[in-house]
Amino acid sequence: MKNGECPKCKEEKPLTNHHVYPKRHYPGQFTNEKFLLRICRPCHDDLEKMIPHGKQEHSFYANVVKKFLGFVIFAGILLTL
Repeated sequence: MKNGECPKCKEEKPLTNHHVYPKRHYPGQFTNEKFLLRICRPCHDDLEKMIPHGKQEHSFYANVVKKFLGFVIFAGILLTL
């Protein structure tokens, strides 16, 4: 894990990858960096708590990230609330 500023808590910490579209539902898909969010482990754990285990519609996952952060850069596009 590389250090960086977490986009949620704004702290300098080791960052991990959050897959916007869960790997358990989309194995081998959406692995491009455009579909990853670099975030610290505590914030990643908080974000994961917002995602139900069952598969949801595509738009659900990006909207959860957007709601969690207040914004998201998704596929190179800045989306804000």
